[in-house]
Amino acid sequence: RENCQGAANLALQRALNDLSQRYGKSSTDWRWGTAHHAVSEHRPFKNIPLLAEFFNVSIPFPGDAFTVNVGRPVLNNPKAPFQANHAPSLRAIYDLNDPEQSAFMFPTGQSGWVQSHRYRNLSASWATNQLIPLAMKPKQVQRELVLKAKSF
Repeated sequence: RENCQGAANLALQRALNDLSQRYGKSSTDWRWGTAHHAVSEHRPFKNIPLLAEFFNVSIPFPGDAFTVNVGRPVLNNPKAPFQANHAPSLRAIYDLNDPEQSAFMFPTGQSGWVQSHRYRNLSASWATNQLIPLAMKPKQVQRELVLKAKSF
């Protein structure tokens, strides 16, 4: 007959076996970031394996469901049980006293075009809680792009 202690021991052993198979036998080499990636899935290409690897943005991420830097794992995914599909998409700090001190960050990139080098260029900064200044005054703007209509 099974008791509580026996069930707990069995559960621990199964968990350790699973983790060893996924991340190696030495638990000192296990890293949360190896298991826990924040994934920004592209819709609808997330469901097409060949396209998903190009369109999805994945980055090691430190948080979990109970931290300020929230990254909730979806535990019902047997291939990647610690993958975070729920995390902040836009981080913004607005300084109402001095708007020039406002800052933001987005988890993927500046471009929505997958072939652009800016498609996922912000993901590492987002994962490490860095921010980009949100300059509002013209003297703070470094470049200006002017688009002109072209007649045919």
